[in-house]
Amino acid sequence: VILQRPIEGNSAAEGSGERSSEKFETIRAALSQEILSGLAQVERDGDSIIIRLGQQDSFRSGSADLQDSFASTLSSVGDVLGETGGMIRVEGHTDDVPMVKKLKYSNNWELSVARATNVGVFMIEKNGYDPDLISITGHADTRPRVSYTSETGQRKLGKVLKEVRKANRRVDLIFARPAASEQIRRFFPEQE
Repeated sequence: VILQRPIEGNSAAEGSGERSSEKFETIRAALSQEILSGLAQVERDGDSIIIRLGQQDSFRSGSADLQDSFASTLSSVGDVLGETGGMIRVEGHTDDVPMVKKLKYSNNWELSVARATNVGVFMIEKNGYDPDLISITGHADTRPRVSYTSETGQRKLGKVLKEVRKANRRVDLIFARPAASEQIRRFFPEQE
C-alpha cells in the first residue's frame, strides 16, 4: 500500500530559475562571515542549495555533541533559514577512520546520523524551525567530497590524507525542490 500525502509549506522550498538564484544569494550574503571564516560553504547543485558545515568548530573527533562554538554558526544558519523557509535535508558525513570500540558510537553510520540529528534538533529547538520541514540522514564515509586516492589510484598519505579527512567530515543542509507529494510505503499493511 502506498499512501500519498501533500507536504505543507512547499512553496517556500520551490527552487527553480530566478527564485532559486535569489534564495542562493540571500543565503550567501547572510552567511558571509561564516564563509569568510571557513566555517560554512554555500554551493548550488542544479536547483539544490547546499550549506556545508565543516568539523572545525562543530564536533570533537568521534563525538556528536555540538561544540559551544558551533552554536553561533548554527544560530546564523538558523536565522537565514527562518527567513528563506522551505524543506531541508540534514546529512551527516564522516571520514574513513573506523570508530574505536570504547567510544559511544560503534561505527561511522551511527555517528553520522547522530551528528545530523543533533544539528536538526538544534534547528528545531533553538531556531524554531518547523520539524515537518526537516529530514535527517547519515552517510558515514560513503559520500566523500574529496577522494582518498590520487588520480593514479594511490592512497593519499600524511598531511594530504589529513586534509582530505577534514574535508569529508561535515554536515550538509540541503534545500532541494521537493516532490509534489510525499510517498509513504507501508511494509506490513495487514497490521493496520
